Amino acid sequence: MTHGVGAVGQACAAGSIDDPAHLRGMIIAMKPHALLCLLLSLSLLSSPVATQADALQLPDLGDASQAALSPQAEQKLGRQIMGMIRESGEMLDDAEVELYINQLGRRLASASPELGPSFEFFPLLDPQINAFALPGGFIGVHTGLIYTAQGESELASVLAHEMAHVTQRHIARSIAQQGNNQLLAIAGILVAILAASVSKNTQVSAAAMNAGTGMAIQNQLTFSRDFEREADNIGMQILSRAGFDARAMPTFFERMQRVNRANDNQALAFLRTHPVTGERISAGQDRAAQLPVKLVADSPAFLLVREKCRVWQLGPMEAVKFYQHALDNRQFNHEGAIWYGLAVARLKLGDTAGAQTALNEASQRMAGHPMLLSLGGDIRLRLRDYAGARALFHEAARRYPDARYLAYGEVDAALAQGDQTGVAALLKLLSVRYANDPALWQRVARQYADHDRLRYHQALGNAYYLQNKPSAALEQYQLASQAPGEDFYLRSAVEARIRELQTQLDEARKENGGKPLPRERWQSGAQQSGPLAAHRH
Repeated sequence: MTHGVGAVGQACAAGSIDDPAHLRGMIIAMKPHALLCLLLSLSLLSSPVATQADALQLPDLGDASQAALSPQAEQKLGRQIMGMIRESGEMLDDAEVELYINQLGRRLASASPELGPSFEFFPLLDPQINAFALPGGFIGVHTGLIYTAQGESELASVLAHEMAHVTQRHIARSIAQQGNNQLLAIAGILVAILAASVSKNTQVSAAAMNAGTGMAIQNQLTFSRDFEREADNIGMQILSRAGFDARAMPTFFERMQRVNRANDNQALAFLRTHPVTGERISAGQDRAAQLPVKLVADSPAFLLVREKCRVWQLGPMEAVKFYQHALDNRQFNHEGAIWYGLAVARLKLGDTAGAQTALNEASQRMAGHPMLLSLGGDIRLRLRDYAGARALFHEAARRYPDARYLAYGEVDAALAQGDQTGVAALLKLLSVRYANDPALWQRVARQYADHDRLRYHQALGNAYYLQNKPSAALEQYQLASQAPGEDFYLRSAVEARIRELQTQLDEARKENGGKPLPRERWQSGAQQSGPLAAHRH
């Protein structure tokens, strides 16, 4: 880890950090643990430009941060890092969870349009209570944070805090204020702090921090506390303006601190990456007291997503025990959500009858929610009742057009039926709205897998391209160019994409000192026994 991180630090010291291609070449050569530490080191500090500073009382950022790392470089670097995270397999492939956290994020952002940059939220299957921001407005949310949140305002407070890191461009400002001659030490300290967010062994963090000088460490920790206070202040404004209870932020911090003390100060991931002091909690409570008191009920979506994340995290067998105990002892805040979690867990165990019974109980208490309808469709798919599943998904998608997982459920049922004509019609309609969604192209690939290799490989190429996996995409496009087929326009599009990706990869190799780029760890669609699977859950 030290060697790889040191190389990146030297690049920073040389002033080349605003060249994402050069930095990317160095990053992808690092070992996985060092890479993850570096990726998450961006969580203390983050990205694009905020505008109209007076509306949210945002501080003037000046020009120094743009000189250190331009917004354009941040966007490009953020997209590249997202490709690596997707390749790592750490992202949670669950359309319902992803849709919810993005809807929550959009609610926060829409209440403060002067924030400027767009945000993309993505879930990671990780038990630790944490969230982090990357350059370009990408914000990762651990499942551990979602299922331990005691209310939706609490979860929203953490997202608002990370959004504030992004809008205030804390990475660029860190570089600008510390100066290039200190960047090597800063890189090591950032990695040390964030290593703790992915490692249960705090000695890893301590050992990494010993590589820097005591004064540099103290300076950086003080600096990060300043950023945390700034993110608290702006995040609380974002939270309140979106209609949430601003008191949730200091309440969450205080609860994390209590849990940490009860755990013999074995720092929780959130506290390792977001240092909390009594002064910070008091300041947050004082700020919250100046904002309107809002008693906000948790949305049904939050209640259901929280339980789904609990099942993902505990595993279905332990989750069944948890829910059965909660129901037997009447230990719950919302009974419908508990029954839903039990239904999800039982279906994962293959118990369709038990899942349907639990779903019926949940539906009596939370009737009509799209996630309940989706689960009902999944039970029918598991029972091979493809016609019933398709009818259910079709009606549900009509009622809830923004829940794309319902529309994809209808496609999955039609694919299972072998209705090629119906699948083609559905995908044609969905392509108008979701052309930039990799999940759509995964289903297009499944549509053509058995009879049209040109379109099959082209669709897989599109899916990988949209996931920012250039090597995987190029391989699929090359296979498409070699496949039989007379569609001139499709072939022209494939050849154009091949040229684009070859140029992109050549530039990356050049920036990597002319060395070949390490092969990505995934297995491409051409090496699989069947078409790339597409999941809604």
